[in-house]
Amino acid sequence: MFSKIVAGLADLDDAGIGAGADGDAAARAGFLEWVFTLPQDVRPGQAAREVLAHWDYDNPGPAVTAFLDHIEAATRHVPTPQRRGGAAGRRVLH
Repeated sequence: MFSKIVAGLADLDDAGIGAGADGDAAARAGFLEWVFTLPQDVRPGQAAREVLAHWDYDNPGPAVTAFLDHIEAATRHVPTPQRRGGAAGRRVLH
């Protein structure tokens, strides 16, 4: 699925559409399509790291680059939110 999405975004770049808002929207949509087509037992962060490790395309256009930026963002660790205290911090959550 990844290569199919990249090929479609590369077509947008070749047509000159990839640099605008349409290219950004297509990159976001492509990322979501990629995530939602992953097998259920595959974590998106790990899949993103594997995709980036095997990426060898030189000089991608703006839409493909935006898509890869979304893929790269999926590899980042998001810390667990923690309470800071105060009255809300003292309440017992059920």
